[in-house]
Amino acid sequence: MKKYLFILTALVILGCSSEESSEVDISNLSSKESLESAKDEISDLKKSLLENEDTIDSFVENISIINENVKNLSDDVLSTQSQLNNLMEENNNLKEENLLLQMSLRNLRTQYETPDIEKSSEKIPSTLIIPPEKEIKDSKDQFPNNTFLNRNNLRIEGSDSVYPYINQALKNYTYKNLNDNDIEITQTGQDEAFEKFLDGEIQIAMASSKWHDREFNQLDAEGINYTQIPISYFGIAFIVNRNNKLECLTRKKLSQIWIEGSNFYTWNQIEQRLSSSQIQFFGHNLDSIISDYFVRDMHTGDMQSKNLRRIVEKQNHTEIISAVNQLFGGFGFIDSAKVNPMVKAIDLTHNWDMNGNPNDCKESNYKNTSNPDSGLPFMWQRVLYVNHDVADKLTYDFLEYYLNNATEITITAEEFITNGEPAYHPYSQLDYDDFWNQIEKDAGNLN
Repeated sequence: MKKYLFILTALVILGCSSEESSEVDISNLSSKESLESAKDEISDLKKSLLENEDTIDSFVENISIINENVKNLSDDVLSTQSQLNNLMEENNNLKEENLLLQMSLRNLRTQYETPDIEKSSEKIPSTLIIPPEKEIKDSKDQFPNNTFLNRNNLRIEGSDSVYPYINQALKNYTYKNLNDNDIEITQTGQDEAFEKFLDGEIQIAMASSKWHDREFNQLDAEGINYTQIPISYFGIAFIVNRNNKLECLTRKKLSQIWIEGSNFYTWNQIEQRLSSSQIQFFGHNLDSIISDYFVRDMHTGDMQSKNLRRIVEKQNHTEIISAVNQLFGGFGFIDSAKVNPMVKAIDLTHNWDMNGNPNDCKESNYKNTSNPDSGLPFMWQRVLYVNHDVADKLTYDFLEYYLNNATEITITAEEFITNGEPAYHPYSQLDYDDFWNQIEKDAGNLN
């Protein structure tokens, strides 16, 4: 019995062992299949990775090409802007040369025509020659408020910076008219010229800048009938990028921004609605005439410094315009006559409201240059003053000649001014025509 039990037990153990062995074989087979599958997936991943690497390399190469194209395009734009600036500069120079050439041609024409004029005047019948009394009578009819028309002389005094203009005009006028009129021009101080103007000793006073309120009050108190005529101007324009939303500043605020020790570094410090980007300052060399004029006219108030803050100094207007055009945060100052559409010149005013914001900011400092009463910040004018109470026909003849030729006279005269002042610019001929109309009106011709 025991023998059979032993055999049965052995068979059971053997059966169990065989079953376990079968399970192990099946398990091993399953693991091998999983491993092979994993190997296949890894192989596929490697293949996909290699393909992606090729795609990435191609993408990187394309980006590199695009960057290179953008760089080349940027260089082309900068080159085009530089060429445009140079062309505009050349155009301005050609305009000035053209005016000088026209004036030279006029002088030559006058020179060659003079003998013919002298000969023809000898042949004019005496009945066509207007006697002096007739000229005076006609002038009195034209300017009824004038009581000194029989003097037939002209006295001009004033600033040495205006003298080259009027002296050049007098030379041309005298040569053209071939007359022996009594004309005298003298360089004196502006204050001395005003006193003589007030006393009626001179018909025309030359001023390097507009007279002050106290002078005008004296003229009004004495009942002097006069006209002020701006003959040339120089102004500073403050330019920003065309996309900048800044429109207007007061002279005081602008001075606070540009002065040494200023705490203005970003645009939204100037106005909260503006960008938070940094302000980048550009200007002329600090020892230049235009920088000197800028500092001289700053509204410093209680600020200790009277110097400009640190800026990127440029050699000329073209470089400053180019820099401001390229940089959104650019802020520069240039000669107002050099402003062009590549940048935006902000408006300026002396006035501000209770909160310190600009008030009555309607005209920018390069749009309203011909108005002597505009009082624009950073704008300087050379001015003539005419005393109608002592002016005679000779006075008006000369003024009409001067205003008809003021543009070329201004350009020519500026070449002789070397007293450390910037180059002043002529107005348009339309402006000069308006000045003459004002003279006629003030003299009584249009009333």
